[in-house]
Amino acid sequence: MSYQYEFVDTNMGRFLLMSRADRLVYVGGPQSQLEDAREMLHLTDDAQFEANALAPGLVASFRTLLTGETTPMDPCLYAVHGTDFQQTVYEQLRAVPFGETRTYSQLAEAIGRPNSVRAVAHAVAQNPLLIVQPCHRIVPKAGGIGQYSGGRDLKRKLLDFEAGKCVDLPM
Repeated sequence: MSYQYEFVDTNMGRFLLMSRADRLVYVGGPQSQLEDAREMLHLTDDAQFEANALAPGLVASFRTLLTGETTPMDPCLYAVHGTDFQQTVYEQLRAVPFGETRTYSQLAEAIGRPNSVRAVAHAVAQNPLLIVQPCHRIVPKAGGIGQYSGGRDLKRKLLDFEAGKCVDLPM
């Protein structure tokens, strides 16, 4: 299988975008490397990678998500990988509106599995499409912002940005 990837600098930092057949399959945060994508997507050793070969529209669409537009990315531009349970959780992630947050408990209730909070949290942690599937909008019931595979600093910036707070965004 052949994958295309590109490291993209944005106002929120550097992201690793990876596609297959012109659809995003992975978005990793500032510290992400190819090995992280390989691991999260469970790619075999025979997977091939082509640098700087993403379709220009994918990069532009991803950048739009970081401009404050509240329109989600067109689902035709990405492919969601995961178990049926994960896919259900990811569908609910995409339903959380820009500028709002939900708790892991609320997410579990929304999928009809109120006793599966830990499983929901694990599925959120396995989200291969940061920002596209806005897992940063999910926070602990006990308060705080919780963990984030893109890093807690990025999660705080994203939450503050979406809440309309002044955020120092390097250009």
